[in-house]
Amino acid sequence: MVGFNSVPKSQTFILIMRLVIIGLSPILYSVSGLWPHSYDLLTIIIFSFITMVLTICHFKHLYLKPVHWGIVHIVDLIAISLMVLGRNGIHSESFNLYYLVVLQAGLVFGVRQALVCLLFGNIFYAGAVMLTSPVDADIKRLIVRIIYSWLVGITGAYLSYLEKTHQKQSIMDCLTSTYNRSFLDQSLRHEFKRAANRKTNLSVIMIDIDNFKVVNDMYGHKEGDLVLEQVARIIQSNIRDVDFVARYGGEEFFVTLPGIGIDKALEVAERIRNAVEDSPFNRHNTTQEIPVTVSCGVASYPFQAENLDELMKRADDYLYEAKRAGRNRVHYKAG
Repeated sequence: MVGFNSVPKSQTFILIMRLVIIGLSPILYSVSGLWPHSYDLLTIIIFSFITMVLTICHFKHLYLKPVHWGIVHIVDLIAISLMVLGRNGIHSESFNLYYLVVLQAGLVFGVRQALVCLLFGNIFYAGAVMLTSPVDADIKRLIVRIIYSWLVGITGAYLSYLEKTHQKQSIMDCLTSTYNRSFLDQSLRHEFKRAANRKTNLSVIMIDIDNFKVVNDMYGHKEGDLVLEQVARIIQSNIRDVDFVARYGGEEFFVTLPGIGIDKALEVAERIRNAVEDSPFNRHNTTQEIPVTVSCGVASYPFQAENLDELMKRADDYLYEAKRAGRNRVHYKAG
């Protein structure tokens, strides 16, 4: 599940910025002494409509896909360019709004997409200026503004990169490259709330590596770490992009399956169990295989649990029942 932690927060921050801009628009026009004309009103209407859509998505816990964010950015660029065009091109201060779009791209996508958005912003801005029949001095001013925009844009993109890197490090388990327990607690609460609001299914799988202490004692902790890494990769390769796996602690993993009922969740758990059992776990730089299996406990909301604590407890209880029943199996109970 890519960017789960960052996208909701970024979308919330972007929404707040847009609402502030809309709220300040009358004040800015009043201070400048310029009443909005047709281009300004059209821009405000477009900008407000996009913001309204984002607001609805926010309260319904819907987070836009990259293609939808791409459409938002293009519409924003067009709207800002109309305002620039209506305000005599190079003499309009509205060009500063292009930075908002670049900031949005950096928060939502990352460095490369932010710079692409900056490039398109420059093209749209230059086009709006050229349509106003600029003189030589205006062209020089346009070039200077484009240069400054790249300096600011690159700085903003780099800061976005640093923030995303730091955020990724704070939510990931460095050994297995899965999410950590802190992220799991946060995201699971969010997913449960969304499932309850939208009246959809939410299933979870608790996974434990069988006899992992024996692996560490017999083969060493270095080999144990390699087993953890490989099991994590197997789990990740057997779930969807919208699902996510976190290291729950020690040799335990926790898989969250939004929108999936118990039957499909059992299929996913069984697929993971079979994949682990069938995969070779070779000792480091040798052909000697380490026998590795996993046990799984599966629980689903709303069929088996009324709240998040009950859902997690059921998954944990079913996991230990699977281990008591002989390990290397998926356990689940109805009701």
